[in-house]
Parts: sequence; structure tokens; C-alpha cells
Amino acid sequence: MGVKDQFLNLGRFKLVSGHQIRFWEDNWLGNQKLKDQFPNLFNIVRRKHATIAEVLSSNPLNVSFRRALVGDKLTEWYCLVASLVHINLNEGMDCLCGIYIKVGHSQLIQCIGT
Repeated sequence: MGVKDQFLNLGRFKLVSGHQIRFWEDNWLGNQKLKDQFPNLFNIVRRKHATIAEVLSSNPLNVSFRRALVGDKLTEWYCLVASLVHINLNEGMDCLCGIYIKVGHSQLIQCIGT
């Protein structure tokens, strides 16, 4: 794991436009990255580095897989799609929040990008 990924693992993203947040690889929906919540889908998705804005830019979602979705994979896909129903993108910058930095005996919470 690279330094960038280690740093990004320290916090979670606040979604605004979705242009700076990777759909599968960043922590923005729930307590885990989507690649960890839905590993069977991540293993067969064609564009692993797509941003949220790219994925949500069309209806149906702009996601394609290397294999047909059947059985458990299809169930996972329905679950993922259901979790995205409430997502609305807006103008503005996404930011990384919840970075915990220990200074002495205190912890500071930082939001980057606002």
C-alpha cells in the first residue's frame, strides 16, 4: 500500500460533486470502501478507478463488468444500487474529513478541501 493510500485510509470523504472521489477505492459510503463491501463486484468491474461522478453520470449507472451478474453477484449489485438511491451530486469540491492527528494528548479532526 502506497503512502497516498495510507493517508486516505485515515479519514473518509464528504461527497459534494463526486469528481475527486473514487467510486470503488475511497471511503465515502458507509464505514468501508465499496471494494471491501462488495469484493465480488470489484473483482470483475472493468473501470476500478472510476470517480463517483463518472459512475452516477447516467441512468443506468455507468458501470460495466467483465462477466454477467448472476447469483450472489447479482444480489450484491442490487444491494449496491439500493444504497445509491439517496445520493445527490452538487456543484463544489469534495473533501477528505475525519483525519485524526495526535498532538500531545489531544486529537485534532481535520477536514481537507473545504
